[in-house]
Amino acid sequence: RPREAREPGDEQEEDAERAEPAESEQERRASEARLRAQKEQAALRALQESDAQGEAARREARRVKLAAKEKEKAEKEKERARREAERKALLDARRAEKAEKAAAEAAEA
Repeated sequence: RPREAREPGDEQEEDAERAEPAESEQERRASEARLRAQKEQAALRALQESDAQGEAARREARRVKLAAKEKEKAEKEKERARREAERKALLDARRAEKAEKAAAEAAEA
């Protein structure tokens, strides 16, 4: 409107109309900022969950590796004990043979 044709309340009305787009722009920016913050929070949560899952997987892998080492160690120990028992049995058999031989020789004499 041309200035001359304005009525007393027109100026305030025009100020209010100019203020409305500024308010809606502020609201839009605030809404975008909230949306960005929500996305960042969701991304952070996903990252933390991923880290937690990764850590759990690493712990499980360590546990499995340790269990495998323990099993291998037990098998080696079992094999060592078997060999030791076999060696002892051979020695005992030789001693028994020698004792029998000595007894037979003593009986002959």
